[in-house]
Amino acid sequence: MDNAIHTNVEPRILHNGDVIVAN
Repeated sequence: MDNAIHTNVEPRILHNGDVIVAN
């Protein structure tokens, strides 16, 4: 999970299939 942290408001689907939503 090298892309687990996002500063965007929109949810991002990572390459490993996880969805990270930055509030």
